[in-house]
Amino acid sequence: MKITIRALCQGDIIAALGLPPNTLMAPDFDATSPEFDRLLKVSKTRSPCFFNSWMEFTPAELAQSRFFQLDCRGRLLKESDKDYDLNRARLESLPFIAAGPRAKMRFLDRLVLRGPSVKPNEVACAGDWMPEFVVSREVGPYLKAKG
Repeated sequence: MKITIRALCQGDIIAALGLPPNTLMAPDFDATSPEFDRLLKVSKTRSPCFFNSWMEFTPAELAQSRFFQLDCRGRLLKESDKDYDLNRARLESLPFIAAGPRAKMRFLDRLVLRGPSVKPNEVACAGDWMPEFVVSREVGPYLKAKG
């Protein structure tokens, strides 16, 4: 697994790192790199930095996982009250599935989202209470083909 960090920093930190002025984003850092260690050291005594991290897994690491759930950080598609009621009713009608020795969960197999639309190349979050994604009709077949 590789962890990458993107940092949004104030000018004093950018200057201390020797980056061009008027830059807010530092380059992406590998979490194990000396450059990231330097950024942490520099930022301890200056303005705050905001960090966004993500992980990249190898196919072998993904194959070993029993459960993998992505967290959506894209545009949130708002559910209407009626859509929410229909989605909750559908979820509550589904059986629990074992997800570990003492854990069980329900997997939502369809969504009702009337109104919102996504752009042809967009991945969006479906509502604010479920970790589900919505893709366009153009992206769906591509993802399905990739498995």
